[in-house]
Amino acid sequence: MADAVPALDTVLARRTAAGPPEVYTAVANVTSLKPPGVKRPKVKTTNLSSTRQTSRVGLPEDQPVTLTINYDPDSAGHQALLSSVDSGTLEHWKVTFHDSTFTLFTGYLTGFEPNAGGEDENLTADIEITPDGAAPTWPS
Repeated sequence: MADAVPALDTVLARRTAAGPPEVYTAVANVTSLKPPGVKRPKVKTTNLSSTRQTSRVGLPEDQPVTLTINYDPDSAGHQALLSSVDSGTLEHWKVTFHDSTFTLFTGYLTGFEPNAGGEDENLTADIEITPDGAAPTWPS
């Protein structure tokens, strides 16, 4: 049985210089991260003479990257994320996992939603990055 891989030390970073060498800057204060994923929808092919439901798979559809941060309005990095939502610029991203493997993808920062929570909670922000349709590069 395979060991579980810890989520601790997983880092999301945005490319800040195309290089060479490329430079990626980590997003600060990430508390949770859902890396890029992919789904293939089920397309029904059942017709009026079918005796069972039938289907095929559709085209792959990239799933958004979602993360939550402890939001610091004074952080230059967090301000840059907000600017990305406004600009609609396609950006290069890198997720590095605990064991130093990583995935690269391109996408648009499409959501930045601050949340003040309650009196005993941290100021947070939920962030969404929508992949642009190019398949992520996964470690082999």
